[in-house]
Amino acid sequence: MIVNILLTLLFGALVGWVASIIMKDSNSLIITILLGIGGAFVGKFIATLLDWSSFSGDFSFEIKTVLLSIAGACLLIFLFRLLFKKK
Repeated sequence: MIVNILLTLLFGALVGWVASIIMKDSNSLIITILLGIGGAFVGKFIATLLDWSSFSGDFSFEIKTVLLSIAGACLLIFLFRLLFKKK
């Protein structure tokens, strides 16, 4: 169980980091990890809508899992910017 939590945090950090590079974002490490983890869930939701059965289980490091998670994190970064714009 501890290993799954650590792997989820690591995966979220990786996804958030890549998404922050793509989106040219400079949030804190904690926000980046949270957006990355959230992006993984958004990616899983999108995969469910597309009926990709390999997404029905736990997160894995398949390429489509990573790409959809990054896309989900980019979407969350975009929404985060809209909600918390610095003026």
